[in-house]
Amino acid sequence: MTNTILKCNNHPLSVYINRLKSGQALLKDTPENVLEVVGILKSYGIVLDAYSKNLIYIAEHQFLELFPFFKYFNGKISLGKLLKFWWHDRINYEYAEYCMRGMLWHGGGGLDKYLDSPEFQQLAKAVIDAKITGNLMLMPLNQLFPEFLPDMVRQQAYYSALGQFWRVMSDIFMTLSDKYDQGKITSIPQVVDHILSGLVAAANLPITYAVNVKSKHYEIIP
Repeated sequence: MTNTILKCNNHPLSVYINRLKSGQALLKDTPENVLEVVGILKSYGIVLDAYSKNLIYIAEHQFLELFPFFKYFNGKISLGKLLKFWWHDRINYEYAEYCMRGMLWHGGGGLDKYLDSPEFQQLAKAVIDAKITGNLMLMPLNQLFPEFLPDMVRQQAYYSALGQFWRVMSDIFMTLSDKYDQGKITSIPQVVDHILSGLVAAANLPITYAVNVKSKHYEIIP
């Protein structure tokens, strides 16, 4: 069997290959494409905003709750919201959790390395001890399964980390839409530059995570 390697100019995707090699965007720079890209990213920004708020709420306010029945309500429970929830007239928050669990299971990166470190184990033990003191359900559970609650803390650290990352992306996309409405974004290269600049600016933002247990502040990701 003979393998035939097409020359770049004869390749059916040569137009896109040349654009990538020259540092250009894949989309043609037309007003219609700019409008569609900005509109799509704005819709992502709206959804990521909701995902971010909920993930961070769960991490901070549903900490080590074994049965967080109302975790998707962000602390605001009403009959109307319950009816909408049961009727599935709501954002699919479960998808955000699937993404978080995918990150947790696959691991890798600096966060995963930190969550396996002695420093994290020490901080997790301190907050777990505070949480289970006087709790007739968590105390025996921790004695029987000493790795269960630390794993829950790891998972909730991922809740917070993904929520913080999506906060950044949502802000970038919503700011892009605002600039487009103001006439400051008129081309595909400007869209790309806006996103790159936003990511560069956010690169130095630290990911931190802390919770309050019995009126005391505990750092988990300092």
